[in-house]
This record gives sequence, structure tokens and C-alpha cells, in this order.
Amino acid sequence: MSVIHVRSVSEDLVARLQARARGHHRSMEAEVRAILAEAMEPVPMYGVMRHVNFDLIAKTDLGDVVFEPMSPSLHAVEL
Repeated sequence: MSVIHVRSVSEDLVARLQARARGHHRSMEAEVRAILAEAMEPVPMYGVMRHVNFDLIAKTDLGDVVFEPMSPSLHAVEL
């Protein structure tokens, strides 16, 4: 196993990590490992694109836009 040292972590962040770890009944070290593992999970491309498209639309003035479902449904696509 590799070891990672993180320097200059604020006291506030450490306190929040400790509280989160307690809430999950884990040590702070185990909580940090869980956070890193979750952050590195691959994201399905359709999920990324869905959020990007809605973010772009939200930044424009398109008025009342009606979104029709795509065919085939994104949920039916195997990745």
C-alpha cells in the first residue's frame, strides 16, 4: 500500500472530516480513504453530458423550452 501525506490542512477541514468520520462510524483515516475512492469512481458519460447540457441551458435565456426524451432513452444505452 502507498502512503499519502497531505500538508497544510486547515483546522476547520480537519474538524469537519472528524465529524463526518464519526457520523459514518469510521476513523478519520478510513473516512479520507472512502472520500478519495468515491471521488475517483468513473462517471458514466451520459450523466456528465446531461448535467453539462442543463448547465449550459441554465446560463442562457431560452424562455419556455420543452425537452423531448431522446430515442433510444439514455437509460437503455449500455456503457
